[in-house]
Amino acid sequence: MLSYQLRLVAAAVLVLGSSAAYAQSGNGSDISGPTQVPVTFAPLGVNNNNGNNNAPGVGASLSTPGAVAGVQTAFTSGAAVTSPATGQPIAPAAVRAVGALITSGSPTSVANIAAALTAAGAPSGSVSALTQALALLSGTNAETAPGAVLAAVKSFNALVASASADFLRNPPAEFLAIHAALMPMAASIGH
Repeated sequence: MLSYQLRLVAAAVLVLGSSAAYAQSGNGSDISGPTQVPVTFAPLGVNNNNGNNNAPGVGASLSTPGAVAGVQTAFTSGAAVTSPATGQPIAPAAVRAVGALITSGSPTSVANIAAALTAAGAPSGSVSALTQALALLSGTNAETAPGAVLAAVKSFNALVASASADFLRNPPAEFLAIHAALMPMAASIGH
């Protein structure tokens, strides 16, 4: 019961403490003007097989390897990807760059995403942890996929927690693509 109450309090703090950020859409060149789209980046959550949010022991999940493979295919196929945060299409080059990272895990793809995020003002330590965790998704199988997804989600949440309000108000397309990639993977944990 205490654990349930703590989760409720934590959820309330997240909801009340979340601030809306704005991302540019359309042909907007900055965040001023009518093209602003409100964005809130709340921490991504996962469920383990017992239904406990963000529990440390994530067990086998039958749907996670398929979710990872589905996202990898979608992000490398050239299909349009819409940001769950903005409701707007994500720049195809950013989708391809994130697709390369989560399918190949190559040092070049890690460096490309890291450069885009840090150039936009994300903290380099958080960026490094996130890009390394995303690179590990490239070699997952049925046994390792849930743990790899959980590590990537935790790294994403750590970056959100450490990023400046300016970064979160105007995130680069690569960050929106990472968010879009992780959402279905996180949702698959424990299902």
